[in-house]
This record gives sequence, structure tokens and C-alpha cells, in this order.
Amino acid sequence: MKNKQNKRNTKKFRKNLEKRKSTTTNQGFNWSKVPTPLIRLIFGEKEVGLNRNHKVRFVTNYNTLPNQGMELVQEYLQTNKVFTSGCHTNSMMLSCKSPIINTIHGFVGVKMNTDEIFLWKKHLGIQTVSGLVKSEVQGYGTYFFDFRRKMKYFRHSWNEMDGIHFDLTKSLNSEVTDWWNYYPTEKINLSNSKLKNFKNITKVVKMFKHQLESEGERILNIHQLKMVS
Repeated sequence: MKNKQNKRNTKKFRKNLEKRKSTTTNQGFNWSKVPTPLIRLIFGEKEVGLNRNHKVRFVTNYNTLPNQGMELVQEYLQTNKVFTSGCHTNSMMLSCKSPIINTIHGFVGVKMNTDEIFLWKKHLGIQTVSGLVKSEVQGYGTYFFDFRRKMKYFRHSWNEMDGIHFDLTKSLNSEVTDWWNYYPTEKINLSNSKLKNFKNITKVVKMFKHQLESEGERILNIHQLKMVS
């Protein structure tokens, strides 16, 4: 019975990887035409390490923000779609609309169960290993694994204002119930940026969000939307 379940899990695991690989290699726009600095700004530096000593102590709900910040986020959720797999564009678009809210790029750490450890080890082609294992997972980006601690770490993006960190992509997704540990690697403060015109940033973000919608990614704030610009 266990072998049959392992086979089903392996098949589902591979199917998800192939689906993600397919959608990210068949984009509806040409990334080569987007300036590299702009890609780095929205999605973070391509080569970045994981420092587990640099951890955010609390990541909370946006309702705990100062009144001004809470109102800005509420207005944003009424006019902008937030997608399940669009953490970088979700956070960056919020900063473009309200530059006093910063974008944070980094990693999140999530506990793995026994089945998931088995599947990842099989996918990576490893048996026993100690310490961190880095892997570039096509369609998902940079991953780190600590199989001894049963942890996986993947790239993510969220927001921060006045030292309060909040994550719309996770908090709006009722299907994500795991505890996430947050490890920031980069802080984007557009209010102090030399980029006075956010037109190019928002253009790329909107293009990527349109692609996510065409791929069937779920809109997390569907019940809050009133008017989409």
C-alpha cells in the first residue's frame, strides 16, 4: 500500500514540476527585452545566499499596520489582483502604488514531511547529505534544503512598513496553513529611489500578472476587488 502511495505522490510531484516548467518557458512576452536592472528590482538579485541567522521575528497581518498603511493596503486590494504564484509582483506593485511601503525580497523556510523529503531527494538524485543543499528548480527558482532539519527554503517576496513585515500572498491564501520562517536578503525602498517614474516597473509587473492570470493562477482577493485599473 505504501509503495502505491509513493508512486502516486511521485507522479503528482513530477506533474507539478513539469507544469511549472512549461508555464515559465512559454511566457507571453520576451524577457530579453526587459532591462536586467528592472528584472533584478522586481524579482531580486539572481545570485543570493541564504543566511539563517538573519530572520524576521514577526510577520503579521496588514491590519496591524498604522492607519495610513492599513488604508493604503485596503485600497490596493480593491483595485489590484493578488495572485497565488505572484509574490514578487504582488509586493512590488503595492510599493509602486504606495512607495512608503517597502518591498522585501528573501527566502521563506517551510517544514517538510517524510513524503516530501523522499520526493525531493529522489528528484535531486541524492541519498544522505548534511548541511544545506542548493538547487535551481526550473519554474521555481533557487531552493535550499536541510534534510536533517526537514526544512526547505525558497525565494519569496513580501512587504514592510515602519518595521512591520506583512505578506499578502500568504495571508490571503487560506490553503497555506504551514508556518513560514522569513529570511530577508534585500529591501527595496522606492520612496528613496532615483526612479521617479514607476511607469516601466508597473508595465513589467502588469505583463507578468496578466501571464499568471492566463495560466489560471488563482486571484486571492477576488471578494475584495471593486475596480481593477
